[in-house]
Amino acid sequence: NGGISGNTNAAILMASGDYIGLFDHDDWLRPAALYEVRKAIRNLRADYVYTDEAVFLSPDRSNLLLVHLKPDFAPDNLRANNYICHFSVFRKALLEEVGMFDPACDGSQDHDMILRLTAKAKRVAHIPEVLYYWRAHAKSVASNAEAKPYVTEAGVRAVTKSLSDDMPRGEVTPVGPGMTVYRIQYEISGNPKVSVLITDCKTPDGMKRCLKSVLEKTSYQNYEVVIVLDGDDSSDVEAACRLYGEKNDNVRIVSRKEPFASSSAVNFGAERCEGDYILLLHGDTEIISVDWMQEMLMFAQRTDVGAVGAKLYYRNDTVQHAGIGVGVQQDTAIGEQKISESGAGADPPQPAGYYFSHIDRASGGYCGRLLYAQNVSAVSGGCMLIRRDVWERFGGFLEAYRCAWNDVDFCLRLRREGFLVVWTPFAELYHDAAEEPSREDGAGKERYAADTELFSHTFAQEIATGDPYFNPNFVKGRMEFVVDSITGHFEAR
Repeated sequence: NGGISGNTNAAILMASGDYIGLFDHDDWLRPAALYEVRKAIRNLRADYVYTDEAVFLSPDRSNLLLVHLKPDFAPDNLRANNYICHFSVFRKALLEEVGMFDPACDGSQDHDMILRLTAKAKRVAHIPEVLYYWRAHAKSVASNAEAKPYVTEAGVRAVTKSLSDDMPRGEVTPVGPGMTVYRIQYEISGNPKVSVLITDCKTPDGMKRCLKSVLEKTSYQNYEVVIVLDGDDSSDVEAACRLYGEKNDNVRIVSRKEPFASSSAVNFGAERCEGDYILLLHGDTEIISVDWMQEMLMFAQRTDVGAVGAKLYYRNDTVQHAGIGVGVQQDTAIGEQKISESGAGADPPQPAGYYFSHIDRASGGYCGRLLYAQNVSAVSGGCMLIRRDVWERFGGFLEAYRCAWNDVDFCLRLRREGFLVVWTPFAELYHDAAEEPSREDGAGKERYAADTELFSHTFAQEIATGDPYFNPNFVKGRMEFVVDSITGHFEAR
């Protein structure tokens, strides 16, 4: 009767194995579970291994509640939500390094322990197979979080403890009453200046709406707005921009004679920005949340983060952008022959796509993925925040991209060097962009096809491997995270 942490600690002291697996008293393992874990330990030299899982509402596994297909290791996801949970297996020596289970976190003791173990682990391996059957009951947190209200408070303590000394301090709160999904609001260090760099100024009405919203709905004060006008921008667009520039000291206009080209326009403007951070913003956006800039800045200040993106909506209040997945579309076979056969004007295969596109704004998404800040492979340049030192280190956008994929290219180059990319749902904007590239015409389609070919060959390995944050058991091309026919494995037997 030592409580769950005390009892587990007592059991650990009895254990003689090199690895320990956490297994609840009323659950089941698939027959292959330990074999697959052993393979991950041997082949990947993993000191922490976790699997996918299924949750059932009946003891005989006849009533399936949820198939939880998880991303590969994602530290920001884990702080917001104990997505790893079962089946977790870890090196006993790693446990001895971080310490035993903490009774102060009873109710979220697993979350606390997983946060501590993964922070010290050299190799965290995810097995994308459902190897654990969680049999929930009426008083289980798996079926009803409100059954144990103390769990939420314990989770707040666990996540707060996980904020390391080299991270900003943060206030941890549940995203909703009784929920075990958490929001971290990091303290912003100092008062850094943010340069809002607006490019792709399509229409005078759009620019007026964008500038009005930035100036009236941004609660963060230390920022400037830099607008890039191109040689092919209309006089009406220019007049709309200059109207705001004349009335606001923190609004500047820089002009280039060349016709619009996305990467070169962004780089041109970035060279003229004075801020410690560069916030890329398209001229067809409109701010919704007044603290949008702080919500992005709090992540961008972390030295392990390279870029931060926002939640973008269409005007019909459906999601446009909630992060970008690479190699997640139905047709991911990118090759020279296929692209050359597509011909001018044909739609080339898409090497990446927006998560949860066209899903209702109020939706929490699969397993609550739309509710919390998380790691993704890339975010949209429609609203992207980068520290200046990171921007300069990577040389900005590659100007070989003329209209598309430059933002995704930049993010993937960051990830190749070990930086995290973060998407947050707490910075919200409308984005009036169409799905196809800006200023689309016949020549625009050709430029888009060329950019797609360049991106596809540059990141052929990432596309072929598949996105680490999109489980391979999801249906490709279904960006709302649809579970494949894997559910056939769960027949009671």
